[in-house]
Amino acid sequence: MFEEIVTEEEIKFNNLEKKIFKFVCNFGCLIIKLILESYDRKIMKARDTKKYRHKGLRKNTIKTVMGEVEYVRAMYEVEEEGIKKRVYLLDEKLHINTEGKASENLVEKIVETVPITDSYRKAETVLKETTNATLSFEWIRNIVVKLGDKITKKEKEERKMLDKGQLVAGLKEIIALFEEADGLWINLQGKDRKERLEENNGSVIIN
Repeated sequence: MFEEIVTEEEIKFNNLEKKIFKFVCNFGCLIIKLILESYDRKIMKARDTKKYRHKGLRKNTIKTVMGEVEYVRAMYEVEEEGIKKRVYLLDEKLHINTEGKASENLVEKIVETVPITDSYRKAETVLKETTNATLSFEWIRNIVVKLGDKITKKEKEERKMLDKGQLVAGLKEIIALFEEADGLWINLQGKDRKERLEENNGSVIIN
């Protein structure tokens, strides 16, 4: 690639910048792929073989701000309460939560871009200029719609809790409470947690 660039008779800095950006992004995707597959093999060797039965490798693709990352990871079968299900330990370990096969970083970029553009087509243009992701305006719209549905669902659930008196304005019901002491987060459990909840009528004030 570098030889092709330097042999060009005339090159503009903007074009050079774009070519280098694309090259670095593609290289970054390759690095992510190698790291994911290497870590997956490490998980495979360290797993509980009696609990997790190896069921072969499966391909996955994630759209990122650097481009598409295609990799393979092991699928396992695990039985819980008499029910068999298939899991990907790599996804669980690394908290790979993808929305429409997109990384959280790319989704955040979409959410930031769409509101400041007049249409999904313009958002597509802006994102293609600022990232190395392969996107379409239809795909971007689907991501935004899915996120909107999630927000609507969450608001409905909170409304139901409020109607039942389980959610009070200014208060938030939580499962666990943490306090900071000397830079460490301490989980309040047992009697301490119960007393703290009772002080706030079953809820905890969140500042």
